Amino acid sequence: AKIHKSMIIEQNRRIVVFEYPSDGNAVKGYISYTPKYKSASLLVFLRGGNRILGLMNPANDFSFAKDYTVIATTYRGGMNEGRDEFGGSEVEDVENLVQFIPQLESMLQMQLAPHQKFILGGSRGGMEMFLALVRSPFLQNYFDKAISLSGPMDLRTTIALRQDMKNMFVRDFGLTLGERADAWLTYRSPIHHCCALRKDLPLLIIQGTEDHRTHLSHG
Repeated sequence: AKIHKSMIIEQNRRIVVFEYPSDGNAVKGYISYTPKYKSASLLVFLRGGNRILGLMNPANDFSFAKDYTVIATTYRGGMNEGRDEFGGSEVEDVENLVQFIPQLESMLQMQLAPHQKFILGGSRGGMEMFLALVRSPFLQNYFDKAISLSGPMDLRTTIALRQDMKNMFVRDFGLTLGERADAWLTYRSPIHHCCALRKDLPLLIIQGTEDHRTHLSHG
């Protein structure tokens, strides 16, 4: 977009696409940074959608947050090796991305020393963010604050309100209706795992009253 092009020039910002290993899969990510990267805050951004759907241009709005250094993953499956499981094994791509940062610094011949580290997930990315945090004490201690933007917190609510999502889960992601559905939905719904979060981790949950994809009740 023209506005992003001008922002890249104004901020003297660089955006670099890279590949990193995640459980034997090569997964693409990207980093966006300005000349102030040495002390700039770090934002790990988790996208919504699934596979190719919702895949964002690295020069998206979130890549230009203040003078933050923004690092993102595209998840396994879709344009990458491996299989997207919508809250399954691809959640590991988040911790593996953070663990890859020292190698990324070496590749780009830069050293990050952020005074604050944030993680933000939008839509499905909000769900991924919570799942990554509850499954990884390392990530809980790595980040200073976490933000969920229109994230689905309970997939039972999702399938009750959106027949298209229910159909997709059954068709593409292994949801089988009946007794086995309960375990599938519970495993992927952050609302059931909040007790695993450290109690002093600052959280911001944002839901929109006019959001037609993620209902306000998820908040």
